[in-house]
Amino acid sequence: MNEHSTVTVELGETNETRHLVEYDSERVRQVLGALPAGTTLPVRMTRVGSRSNVWRVTDLPGAPEPRESRVEP
Repeated sequence: MNEHSTVTVELGETNETRHLVEYDSERVRQVLGALPAGTTLPVRMTRVGSRSNVWRVTDLPGAPEPRESRVEP
């Protein structure tokens, strides 16, 4: 995930590239932001708009819960 909260993904079956730019929840955004490059994960998404290759993530079936970041005193 870049500094603009955009994730670029490749669909395994078609090698199509998509840009994930919106997330249905903060949890979904946190999970995607914490994944290392190269992770394979099912993603449910819908197109944002009609002419561009940008997508909204609606669900991450089977994704782990995001870890809370804790700062030690």
